[in-house]
Amino acid sequence: MINALYRGKRADNGEWVYGYYVKDVRSYGLVSNPSYREEHQIWYNKDNKQVCAEVIPETVGQWTGMNDKDGIKIFEGDIIECDLYNAMVKIEHRKHLIIFENGAFAIQWRIGNDKYSNYLHETWGRKIIGNIHDNFELLD
Repeated sequence: MINALYRGKRADNGEWVYGYYVKDVRSYGLVSNPSYREEHQIWYNKDNKQVCAEVIPETVGQWTGMNDKDGIKIFEGDIIECDLYNAMVKIEHRKHLIIFENGAFAIQWRIGNDKYSNYLHETWGRKIIGNIHDNFELLD
């Protein structure tokens, strides 16, 4: 079992933060004001203190529980390069987007205007080359 680790871009300065995601602090009893607007926050440790930062909701992604070949954690929204095999023979090297679909993490790729996906597997030699929020052009 993996711990739920998330990342998101801070709303105030665009920096990435990594920690625990809270979609609406009101539901956790942290805010009682009925006019409170929903916030998306990531709680993390900074200087041995628990702090939180409001994050841009579209940038929030969960850790897949897997790392790339360099040991870097792979999150939803990452763009990776990996090899595709057919009958144990390498058929191509392709860029993929990490997504969450049908209850599992998957890789997604395009051929023309069509999108395809497959479950994310441990055995592929994959390398993170960016993410959809900072490097969308990598998918072109």
